[in-house]
Amino acid sequence: MSKIKVSLVSGNIFEKPLITCFQGVSANYIVFDNEMNGSMGLPIICISKLVGNKLEKIYDQSEWSNVKENLKSIISGNNFIYLTVPENLNAQDDFFTQLTLPVASFDVLKNAYNPPVSEQPEVVPASPEVI
Repeated sequence: MSKIKVSLVSGNIFEKPLITCFQGVSANYIVFDNEMNGSMGLPIICISKLVGNKLEKIYDQSEWSNVKENLKSIISGNNFIYLTVPENLNAQDDFFTQLTLPVASFDVLKNAYNPPVSEQPEVVPASPEVI
């Protein structure tokens, strides 16, 4: 898992491992490993909406319900369109919602992430000129 740096408006830096980033019905969403467990010993994830290179908190309860259904669907093995995430993003200080997952679901979620590989053009070395 690669770590993503999020520059907050307060000047602080939030840096956490990326678990997944996927295209939902109405927006793109990103999930980070909060690198801590909840009171029941289960992993906590942080979820945000990804708009360009900016992260936004999900306030709409209908949208939040859809995101949770998307996560359940990914964990159930359904395919989603996964997105490549830039290493640096921007956000307000309160940009994510936390969610606790069972360990098995957490593992499936992070192992399902398969973003497209950006293809680098193949560089062909120039042939030496024959004079």
